[in-house]
Amino acid sequence: MIVTWLDGRDNSWFNDLYAQRVDANGAIQWPANGVRIIPTDAMTDASAASDGSGGLLVAWVAGLSGDGDISAMRLAGDGSVATGWGPAGVVVCNNVDNQMNPVIASDGAGGAVVAWTDLRGVEQHIYAQRVDASGVVQWTANGIQVDPAGGYGVSLLPAGGGDTFAFWASVGAVYGQRLDNAGAPQWAASGVTVYPGGGDGQPDGDVLSAPDGLGGAIVAWPASGTGIEGTWSQRVDGAGANQWGTNGVGIVSLPTGHLPLSIDVAADGSGGGLFAWERRIDTSSGFHTDVYVQRVSAAGSPLLAANGVDVAATPERQRGPRVAPDGEGGFVVSWRDDRSFDEEIFTQRFDAAGVAQFPGDGVASFSNPGVQVAPLLAADRRRRNTRGMEREAQRPVRHPRPKAER
Repeated sequence: MIVTWLDGRDNSWFNDLYAQRVDANGAIQWPANGVRIIPTDAMTDASAASDGSGGLLVAWVAGLSGDGDISAMRLAGDGSVATGWGPAGVVVCNNVDNQMNPVIASDGAGGAVVAWTDLRGVEQHIYAQRVDASGVVQWTANGIQVDPAGGYGVSLLPAGGGDTFAFWASVGAVYGQRLDNAGAPQWAASGVTVYPGGGDGQPDGDVLSAPDGLGGAIVAWPASGTGIEGTWSQRVDGAGANQWGTNGVGIVSLPTGHLPLSIDVAADGSGGGLFAWERRIDTSSGFHTDVYVQRVSAAGSPLLAANGVDVAATPERQRGPRVAPDGEGGFVVSWRDDRSFDEEIFTQRFDAAGVAQFPGDGVASFSNPGVQVAPLLAADRRRRNTRGMEREAQRPVRHPRPKAER
């Protein structure tokens, strides 16, 4: 597996993006303490994904705020820069206007598809570009416009056969498109409507997506309605048809001021979805955040308690959850937890019915001195447990705030 992280070892003002590869026996494969991926301090908002052949794909905003361009890098399986990509990466878009919030996914052939929010023109749009395995840009210079009428918060997923799913928010609605390896739309020219707007599912943040294991995608987003805030979701098949009704399903619905944060989504292995988030808990002395989970069936029915199950009902803060199937019909959640003096990583395993399997309010996955953050999960191939280390390769990982927390 390949693990990525933000690291401030060389600069107290900016974090650099590092990566390390670990084999199945836990042995480090790349240079000690990791490989620095992006050779510049003027980097923000990095996104990473597997290249599908043992290497790593990374996209980032190059340049200072207000004049950002999009660059990308591919590392080979040995941690070196892949042939043709160059030590500073490949320029994906350097249009004179500002570009931001890139995401990256494998193109299925060793290359990458990158999408971002672009401020060229009168309104912001979603643009995308494909870079082949040798680092050569394949589509129109500076990218193709994906959305027809403005958009933000794009999410990418490999769709199989060299195609790519893209999902984004726009004017209170959520849309999707399937692009082939030439950048041509495979669904309607204007995309498909994942959520039509209005009601309680209007998007209020970036769109997330995960493969549903059946050739389609599970799409989720933070949502706001009249007097409520929550999380909404839809399952879209490979042909672009909504599977959970016209409007999708509400995962959680809370009073205004309690918008779920740090939402994570994964397939449950049976065509359904797993969702985790942090939510505000008001107390007599203030508030803290707890982590909740929900499971939705392949037909779009929530299977656990309304508004989810609290994974650790302690008075300390829990945040930044990650969820993954355990390979045996249940699922595992890991999160950052403040119950000890240092912030640690805790984990809880649930059976298919949402009943906790580990003792108490979860177990410490990692509790060395100091602060541990940003857990990732992947199912153990032996189907006996889940390791709190890395998410499945198909799901891109974002590092949205590379400046050091101060």
